[in-house]
Amino acid sequence: MTVGVTHLLDGTPTGITIRAGLPRMSFGSTIAHESLHVWIHQHRIPPLAPPVEEGLCQLAADEWLRRQSDPRAGLLRRAIATSPDPVYGAGFRAARDALGGRRVGELLRYVGRYGVLP
Repeated sequence: MTVGVTHLLDGTPTGITIRAGLPRMSFGSTIAHESLHVWIHQHRIPPLAPPVEEGLCQLAADEWLRRQSDPRAGLLRRAIATSPDPVYGAGFRAARDALGGRRVGELLRYVGRYGVLP
């Protein structure tokens, strides 16, 4: 079920749509996810394979959830980490593994330069 979409016009972000009525933790993690899509396009990162881009965006959602004190954040983090989806779930796990000891900014610079996860 799609809960968020980043709108592009000729590769330029023009807006984000989020499904109405989401609980706070779901809304916040969706905004974090979609905001990274916007960042990727604003920085003119060359097209990425779907598991790389969605995995990075799920990493942003997970990072946002990690900083929340709400116990539901942990449930959502587990759902992201264990998702069987080959794009979102496997992509997240690959991005998380690539993060290693790096900061997220370092990982994004690497992907922006080489178009793949390290």
